[in-house]
Amino acid sequence: MKKIFYFFVVFNITISVFAQTDPTIKCRLWNPFSFCQLPDSIKLPDVIYFASVSMRPISCRQIDTSKNITGVWVTFQSNKSTELHLKGNFKNISLINSVDKDTIHPIAFLRKQRFMNSDEPIYDYYDFITEDHYFVFEPRQKYDLFLVFGKSNKGDKLVIENLLEGIIEK
Repeated sequence: MKKIFYFFVVFNITISVFAQTDPTIKCRLWNPFSFCQLPDSIKLPDVIYFASVSMRPISCRQIDTSKNITGVWVTFQSNKSTELHLKGNFKNISLINSVDKDTIHPIAFLRKQRFMNSDEPIYDYYDFITEDHYFVFEPRQKYDLFLVFGKSNKGDKLVIENLLEGIIEK
């Protein structure tokens, strides 16, 4: 009986260790009344470098008029200096559906909290071409990323190539 109990305890500890996600990464659904209203006290990454980029910004008001979209808010802390190289059409950012395993890419990525003299945030639309466009994340800093998908659900897996992986919690 002691062997069965011991096995059960070890099995549960092993499962709980492997089932945990990185505690420095938090992914959650973000469905604001308007995508123009951002949470207080957020830190977005700065664009460090871009060359040969053809981007098409989209206003938060345009996103608000879209049907069947969901925002995903990612908060994470970079443990080391890291770069995020964006690929055209956000091909290196994927959301994997927890039920049917379909993979989709974001339709928009929040780039700036405010743009020049405007009070509205600026999003980059998925339809862009780039040769070299990247963000740098400094070590031991907390960052927020806001992505807009056609549809996302609790339990879906977010993968940002060479940066992070997380499960959407709520």
